[in-house]
Amino acid sequence: MSEYQSYIWPNLSGGPVTTDKQGIDYLIVLPGQTSLEVYFLKPVPSDMQDKSVFRIDGGERVTTISILEAIKIGKNAIRITLGRFGDWAPYRLSISESVWDKLDIDPVFSWIRFSFKVDCPTDIDCKPHLPGFEQFPAVKNFDYQAKDYDSFKQAMLDRLPSTIPDWWDRAEADFGIALVDLLSYVGDRLSYYQDRVASDSHLKTARARQSVSGHLRLLDYTLDPGETATALIYFEVDRDMTIPDGTKVETPALSYETPVTFTLRNPFPAYKDLNKLRLYDFSHPSLVIPRGALQVTIVGCHEGLEKGSRIILEQGDKKTGLKRHLIKLSTEPVYKKAADNTDITVLTWDDSYVLPWEVSLSKSHILGNITELAHGKSDRKLFYVDGVCEYYDLPEGPIGYQNGIPMITLKVDDELWERVVSLKESKPYNRHYQVVDLDDGKNRILFGDNKNGFRPEKFSMIEIQYHAGLGALGNVATDTLTRLPQEVKGIKSVMNSFAGRNGRDPETEEHGKLWGPKRIREQKRAVTPDDYAREAMSVSGISRAIARFVWTGSWVTVRVTLDPGGTEELSDELKMAVYEHLIFRKMAGYDIQIFPARYVPLEIKIRFCLKDMAFRDQVLRDLKSALGNSVGADGVKGFFHPDIRTFGQGLELSELYAFIARVQGIECAEALTFKRLRKPQGDELIDGEIRMQWDEIARLDNDRNFPEHGRLDLQLVGGR
Repeated sequence: MSEYQSYIWPNLSGGPVTTDKQGIDYLIVLPGQTSLEVYFLKPVPSDMQDKSVFRIDGGERVTTISILEAIKIGKNAIRITLGRFGDWAPYRLSISESVWDKLDIDPVFSWIRFSFKVDCPTDIDCKPHLPGFEQFPAVKNFDYQAKDYDSFKQAMLDRLPSTIPDWWDRAEADFGIALVDLLSYVGDRLSYYQDRVASDSHLKTARARQSVSGHLRLLDYTLDPGETATALIYFEVDRDMTIPDGTKVETPALSYETPVTFTLRNPFPAYKDLNKLRLYDFSHPSLVIPRGALQVTIVGCHEGLEKGSRIILEQGDKKTGLKRHLIKLSTEPVYKKAADNTDITVLTWDDSYVLPWEVSLSKSHILGNITELAHGKSDRKLFYVDGVCEYYDLPEGPIGYQNGIPMITLKVDDELWERVVSLKESKPYNRHYQVVDLDDGKNRILFGDNKNGFRPEKFSMIEIQYHAGLGALGNVATDTLTRLPQEVKGIKSVMNSFAGRNGRDPETEEHGKLWGPKRIREQKRAVTPDDYAREAMSVSGISRAIARFVWTGSWVTVRVTLDPGGTEELSDELKMAVYEHLIFRKMAGYDIQIFPARYVPLEIKIRFCLKDMAFRDQVLRDLKSALGNSVGADGVKGFFHPDIRTFGQGLELSELYAFIARVQGIECAEALTFKRLRKPQGDELIDGEIRMQWDEIARLDNDRNFPEHGRLDLQLVGGR
């Protein structure tokens, strides 16, 4: 909660501000009642930072209140510090009449009535009540079961002879009948609203998506907004150029279906020499790149390639069978001179893009100029506020989502506003807006009301940039995005080498009603050590976790040990994310401490007897892959991969032998050394196991650069 009180005493003029001059908009009584924050209709000039400009009158017991200082605290606000606070009577803050002309003050907005006790409890509604429906005469003999247009019209026509007996004309062109039709239409609309309010007040009967979403949010369940599909597009260009954002690519225009459109959201530099890259064959065209390779060499020096660039490796053709593999460079390209004085470039990538098959140098090539486009169309709206801006309906929809976040940015007078899930917790000064999904598939932008969120002022300029496109429709097939709806000079052809991906339709209201109430059965607290470990593993990036209770002498501390996925290094960001996730689920009086896992390096020496027909170099390569700490060429994780070993899991010798037995060409194997690194050989060989403590994980990287991370010695006997 902010230190500011949520109650705002409004200007007595009421309604929207329509003056073009300066004046008081509203004020806030700050805690302690000796400071006021006064907000004005326009930016505050420096001349207004003078305590003599303001005067406070009123009160019963305390009638003299001095103003100590007036300080500008914002674009449209001044903080006034008082010598004392007032009593329970109303007071009036006014601007001195002597400065009206100088400061261009509107007399109507030159004063405001307020109370120092707005935050004090009261049992009386302070809002004045005007005379209501009790002054209207009672309606008798009226059919209160009338709920639609026809019944309302018939009820009014039946009543007309008793109220206006001289009116007998019932022609459709009669003005009175036209008025009856209009009132029947309004009654039908109001009746619909009544029924909708009644039905939407309960989850089971709610029909509007906004109402269903609101009910489910109370159960901590959010309707899945869906996901916008993306596609990797190859651009063939005839010159070096920058492809502008907003460039559209779509499927062929057919008479029986609407083309599916994808849009480039950011400018993309394309280069002519990256259209097709030739692999360097080292004067041996029959060479192949082995499966599992992480590096390739191409002919020429191509400065358009850099770390993070996407390329596509193609082998064969559509007649003989076309293979494609996506690669994302993990390092900057290395430019060299080959032995035959040819300029070459070495490209490198990481394990995420390991080659799944052997690549023939003579039958393969590389495509550059690859970038990602999003399904749908991007749009930009720019308009001025000409009155009260409560909401704005986007003309195109539905709005796109990526990872649950709407693809939209909103600026008011070049100031970026923040999107929130709901405006209910926003303060009057928060520049927030809310995106609401409507029933017709479009979206509405909601602004605050100066109580829950700030409302854009009159004549403000609002700029909205958003992307409209959502659902599984964007999961188009390979080689279907081949058409430019508008010609772009320099682009010869386009193509999606892979199918569109990640497109997902929004969750339906019926699905949410079915699964949302079950969310209350999910445990959102941590009681036992296993609960803490389970909650920690629910954080993205954590592979495994373990927890224990430790008594510190004054309270219980929960020691949580983490094993991040795919790495041994626990980053500070991931550590803080786990801590913030657990702090709201822990038991009261418990402390939380986060520690990285303790990795235990091992030293293992194994002697292998090979079969007579086995090739030693091939067996050695397969053994290093099988007993490594990365993903092999066959896609199988090595025996010492970080995600295979877990907390307290000892290493059994029989398990190691079983893994070795999968390698072809081995007759038998014998472990000569089986222990912790830099520790004497104990009973591990006899017991057949290296035991671990509860927060320890076995580790063997066999990296010559880091021998302290474990060492594996493989001795091969026999073979050829």
